[in-house]
Amino acid sequence: MYDGVVTLTGSVEWKYQCDEADYVASTIVGALDVINEIEIASPTPKASDVQDSITNALKRNAGIDGNAVSVTSMNGTVTINGAVRSWAEHDEAIDAAWAAPGITSVRDDMFIAY
Repeated sequence: MYDGVVTLTGSVEWKYQCDEADYVASTIVGALDVINEIEIASPTPKASDVQDSITNALKRNAGIDGNAVSVTSMNGTVTINGAVRSWAEHDEAIDAAWAAPGITSVRDDMFIAY
């Protein structure tokens, strides 16, 4: 920590690990800001496996209309397109994408259809 700024570096396999490190660092007494430079470095799975995993997770979730959302994956980046009915559904879809193995970024192209 330098002048109240904590800088996180390194690599993790899962997004939740990056988020947890950020949270823990932000709770340090005297920390005014956290710069999170942690990379998500996990093996890249087949795009079809990722798409199937996320699509199935969305369909299992009663809160999300899995047929209204499409998922594509390339080189660890997932893009989610389509309509959801609320911000809660939106957030659940993003969480489902991050939970898939090998994901390093999620592109959100969803919109809320009230």
